[in-house]
Amino acid sequence: MTGYHWRILIVLMVAEMVAGFETSMVLSTLAAWQRILGDPVLVGWLVSSYLLVQAVAAALLGRLGDILGRKRVLLATIALAGVGSLVSAMGESYGVILAGRAMQGIAGGALPLCFSLAHELLPKEKSALGVGFIIAAAATSSAFGLLIGGHLTDHYGPASIFAFSAAFALVAAPIVYFGLPASLSRSLPPRFDWLGGLLFGIGLAGLLYGLSSLRAWSESPVIALTTLCGIAILAWWFVHERRHPDPLIDVRLLSTRNFVIANFAMLALAIGAMQITQITSLLIQQPPESGTGLGRSATFLGAIKLPTVAVGVLGSISVGWLLPRFGHRMPVIMGALLIGTSTAAVAFMQDSLVLIVVVLCMTNVGINLAYATLPTVVLASAPPARAGEAAGVLSVFRAAGQAFGAQFIAVLMSLSMVESGGHRYTSAGGYMIAFLFLALTASVVVALTLALRPITQKAPGDTASAVEPSAR
Repeated sequence: MTGYHWRILIVLMVAEMVAGFETSMVLSTLAAWQRILGDPVLVGWLVSSYLLVQAVAAALLGRLGDILGRKRVLLATIALAGVGSLVSAMGESYGVILAGRAMQGIAGGALPLCFSLAHELLPKEKSALGVGFIIAAAATSSAFGLLIGGHLTDHYGPASIFAFSAAFALVAAPIVYFGLPASLSRSLPPRFDWLGGLLFGIGLAGLLYGLSSLRAWSESPVIALTTLCGIAILAWWFVHERRHPDPLIDVRLLSTRNFVIANFAMLALAIGAMQITQITSLLIQQPPESGTGLGRSATFLGAIKLPTVAVGVLGSISVGWLLPRFGHRMPVIMGALLIGTSTAAVAFMQDSLVLIVVVLCMTNVGINLAYATLPTVVLASAPPARAGEAAGVLSVFRAAGQAFGAQFIAVLMSLSMVESGGHRYTSAGGYMIAFLFLALTASVVVALTLALRPITQKAPGDTASAVEPSAR
């Protein structure tokens, strides 16, 4: 690539880091918020509210970027996320902080927009390399977010992370404005699909609310009813989109074999392997007197997270080299096999810190190999004029998988508990079940990937020329 292309890639990486910090920094503050709020449900919504908005924003903003210009929508995404951070930083009540946190979830639209911009602005043969570096930036910023968030929380309180996020968005916005060329855009169609966007947002929010509250279903019929309503609204949305002449999200993409397989592979990856941090963080900090656990601090956890993420980044940046030589199946299968073998091994040897660190490294490499490859499959399966939309749908599958997986893993780990020092902890058997579940989902990713068809240069049914875009 030329220096011009590297500049574009660096700008896209900075843009994605806004979302990376927004996503991970709050995780290092949860214990502090628990002391302040005294209610784990209220604390949990600081994470869940972000994920709900993130999932909706990923799909809708991706499509709006296809229409209005991806650079323009990316700038708006960064600005709105920054305003949300500022609202939370200045908020004096839980309601205001939560509202700002939900607004920060708009940053979830940055990743599909960055993917589609890489597909649009980089040479065709280098777009996979670009996606890999963007994934690497997301992983690195998430790791540093834990460390920075912990330091800020210890010295300035948990609300200080929101001030940092707002400042970073303020820095990133001009970098994107001056660093990216004008992207392709066109005017809104006369019959813009506002209803489709509304139905999708409400339906998906209802479904993800139910998935993120899985353990409370038996206690609250309202949650189950909300989930069923979400599913019904999504069914209405599906019928509406099939009939609309210019749908906001073209559900006909779901009839494309590779598009469907890649999305379900991402779903399996999110439900399983992406929960590795949740499991290992509990295992590493659990007191050994409980029968398992290493009794280490949260600071120690953040310290070992950085090198494991650094190793994992090798997976994402190697995709650009692997794809031209071995095709799109090989990196995903390699990644899934790394995940499956490492998590199966640690299921039976939970007391070795060295092994846990090795497993984190291998799993991160595996996740990044698959995570950097699947977007290239999705983008190749969709018309160029709908690249942002296609990447957004992939992000929705990932967000839904992470929401469900976090709750399902918690349920699995609660199946085998022990009492120690007046507290209840997951037993060695509970951790074994959780790690084996991750290995099982990795095998599902392998099976799905084997069903992928070879990728052609032009997606079937490419109708991009039907509407001529104009440069903004």
